[in-house]
Amino acid sequence: MEERYQALLACPRCHGDLRFTPVSCTCEACGAEFLVDAGIPRLNDDALSRDRRIADEWNAQRHAHCLYTDPRSVLNKWEEGVLERILEWLGDLATPVLDVGCGVGHLGRVALEADRRLDIVGVDLMSELLLDARTGYGALIEGDVHRLPFKNGVFAAMVVSNTLHHVADRPSALAELVRVLAPGGQVICYDPRRVPPIEAIKGLVRRNHEAFSAHHYAFEPVEYRTMLEDVGLRVDRYVAVDPLGPLLATALDLVHAGDTVDRDRVASMLVAADRAVERRDRRGAVGLMLLALARKPG
Repeated sequence: MEERYQALLACPRCHGDLRFTPVSCTCEACGAEFLVDAGIPRLNDDALSRDRRIADEWNAQRHAHCLYTDPRSVLNKWEEGVLERILEWLGDLATPVLDVGCGVGHLGRVALEADRRLDIVGVDLMSELLLDARTGYGALIEGDVHRLPFKNGVFAAMVVSNTLHHVADRPSALAELVRVLAPGGQVICYDPRRVPPIEAIKGLVRRNHEAFSAHHYAFEPVEYRTMLEDVGLRVDRYVAVDPLGPLLATALDLVHAGDTVDRDRVASMLVAADRAVERRDRRGAVGLMLLALARKPG
């Protein structure tokens, strides 16, 4: 890992400076030691043992890994359209951008394919996912969002896409995001909106499915905005989006449609349909996802 990325990192326990070797790093303040494996600092600080909810989510993500990398998945391809919009909101930045819960690295890959010259740092709890996230990232870190292994105020921007609904303790995690965000910095969040009939269907489909924990969540619109404001963020843009894509792409994957149809074309059609409905739905009444851009006062 380059020294400029090492300079962003801090001990997840005490936020002290870290001293690096090729295979480990040590906190100069409290003496905590952490591995560096395959170029990835392992800084989750035993998160799985601290909270059963974190362990349950880690186990679900382990089983979901194959879904995130399935080349036949319509949902994965449709998500590229979502990330393209997030990148538009993000704009051009010369400073590092933190991808929180980066998983297998969809954001970095889409940014690179779109020729966006962003310096992206990815953090995720699961190192197995990070091993698939090499494209489009300057650095990858194994870390827990409740104890982010970064110094205060080192990121001018961050993307938190499809992450907060997986988090065990959202107020604690959001406070950490605000801590590592620079004054005036922006954070873009994207998560499922709670629609009772759809939540009922999701409950039936996902029942006993190993890739989903019992803690998966969907947000009421007011709840989502209030959650961001409660940690001191100023919400500048806030919309309900994607009224068709999440549901239809998931349904197509359930019947393995990607085996028989042109999944790229189908995904593009779903993105176009979402945008067309959004243009007519100016009140955001039917969007299945919530998208917010907030800033830390500077």
